[in-house]
Amino acid sequence: MSRVLDEGPDDYEPPQPQHPMRPTDWRTVGLLLIAGLLLGWFSISLLGLFDVSLPVTPWVMSSILALLGIVAIIGGQRLSARRRHGQAPDGQRMVAILAGGRAALVTGLLVAGSHLVYVLAQMPRVAVPLNAQRAIAAGAAVVAGMIFAAGGWMLERACRISEDDKGRRRTRKP
Repeated sequence: MSRVLDEGPDDYEPPQPQHPMRPTDWRTVGLLLIAGLLLGWFSISLLGLFDVSLPVTPWVMSSILALLGIVAIIGGQRLSARRRHGQAPDGQRMVAILAGGRAALVTGLLVAGSHLVYVLAQMPRVAVPLNAQRAIAAGAAVVAGMIFAAGGWMLERACRISEDDKGRRRTRKP
């Protein structure tokens, strides 16, 4: 059985995306931060319900999150500079960078929101040394989460296609 193709190799047009990717808007950022706040409140309430004391946020987590955020910020700046000079990576790599940036943005906002509730929960009892230590460590996690989210935001913005690039888009043949 043979198949006849009506289209020649020169007639190929790539399919148009039905749901084009858009940058994360401020409404989504706000909703993710609120979701982090609710997640933190739920976790603290659940631990309180079972009469379990709140753990201290590990400094290693905050350090790694902040370091990854700084790396993402630098990577976003370097990618923007390379794209301005016409040295953009291939499409698959750009999609991977975009996905990583968006994941960092979401994760950073959820961590920052949930640890902000943790800080606020410790404030009435900050005179006790352990509660002060919890508040300080959770505050560091809030800052680290925001740095990580900023790095994700920078990576996501570096992957945007300008109007000039849209006009020069190439079509590939299979």
